Amino acid sequence: PTNPADKELFKEQQKFMYDVFTKSCLTDKSKSIVRKHFDNYDAQKVYADLEAHFTTSTKAKHSSSTLLTYLTSATIADGKWTGTTSGFILNWQNKLRLYNELKPTREKLSEDLKLVLIQGAVKGLAVFDTVKVNEDKSFTRTGVNLNYDKYSELLSSAAETYDLQISHKKGQHKSSTRGIYSTNIV
Repeated sequence: PTNPADKELFKEQQKFMYDVFTKSCLTDKSKSIVRKHFDNYDAQKVYADLEAHFTTSTKAKHSSSTLLTYLTSATIADGKWTGTTSGFILNWQNKLRLYNELKPTREKLSEDLKLVLIQGAVKGLAVFDTVKVNEDKSFTRTGVNLNYDKYSELLSSAAETYDLQISHKKGQHKSSTRGIYSTNIV
């Protein structure tokens, strides 16, 4: 800000955001970072220090390493995942998001690498193998590969269809009658 009114407004905004950080930061380290700027209520410095800590600390490096191990090794076909196929994809995508949040821009996973990793994660389940075959056929026709986002959309759609088929086979969608406050007395 350059003029006095804008400076005063900025000062109040800084105090407000400092209060938000005070109430939101609950770990010992984040509280310590917030307290360091108590004298000047510099919320911008608080944010910069928090970001630096959560992206470069030992814990952040360990977390990113654990996430990258998951992203490169988790597969739906290995039998470890007990949820739905769409749940697996959503979980994998969330781990990818968390990993990229911990990394500076230059270290985030590239679009091509994300595509290869998600293809590897879903390999071995026929419904997803079909998506890959169809994508390969599309490339042969058009000469254009799908990007990570489009491929993920196809995987999600295939997973939802597959999950519905599985639930119908298990009889989970049979109509049933439900009653509230009803009992059967024999």
